[in-house]
Amino acid sequence: MRENYKQFAVTIAISVFISGVVALTLIPTLCTIFLKPKTISHLKMLKWFDQGFEAAKHFYINIIRFLLNNSKLAYAILGVIILITTGLYKIIPILLMPLEDLGYYYTDLVLPSAASLDRTTIEAKKLADYLIKQPTTDHVLATAGFDVLDNSTNKTNAGLVIAVLKPWNQRLHENQKVGVLINATNQFGNKQKEAEYLAFNVPPIRGLSTNGGITFYLEAATNTNVSQLYSDSVKLVAALKNYPAILFAKQFYDISVPQLY
Repeated sequence: MRENYKQFAVTIAISVFISGVVALTLIPTLCTIFLKPKTISHLKMLKWFDQGFEAAKHFYINIIRFLLNNSKLAYAILGVIILITTGLYKIIPILLMPLEDLGYYYTDLVLPSAASLDRTTIEAKKLADYLIKQPTTDHVLATAGFDVLDNSTNKTNAGLVIAVLKPWNQRLHENQKVGVLINATNQFGNKQKEAEYLAFNVPPIRGLSTNGGITFYLEAATNTNVSQLYSDSVKLVAALKNYPAILFAKQFYDISVPQLY
């Protein structure tokens, strides 16, 4: 979340700086100009401003007087505004930072535990060959040997494929948007038996998270063994999946990986 706070910190710092400059320069100058005995100005520009301001004031007063005399119409207008606001609330994304089409997306692939790097490279190349054949893809970057979802941990059985899409003006149809392409990639991955595929969009602010979600760690507060910690992590993921707001949950703690001592 520090990336999110950084955005607000920069905004507040700039606004405070501008406010300070205005308070120290412009406001004292305006006070010396306006805090004087009233005199009639003969400048045409000021006369036009006064006339326009008076006209706007009378127009506003007439509208208020009309609405007070026609209360039913005023309530009807208020009802229309409420309906429009409700409709916009349903149409416009209500998230603080909704996912956007940034022109690329990630696909994380994971093979069975302790799979070799060569085997992972073959699967990454298979996905890259599929993506590069799509008319919306500009180029593809495929890597093997680390898991981007697991805090970019080095793993021989994990890889990452990045699909860079063509410019937005060449993807005007709805079926060419990044969300549709991600679903198509996941459907392709569901047909593969050698690896698990997960295509996902990237967050709008780089560094906020890996896939627009939340990453946290489970820590044992008491002296326990790895089996109990693994069991608790599985139970936690199962509980998270019951929440309707959570689309996907997964834990990466695996005690079944073969080890050579």
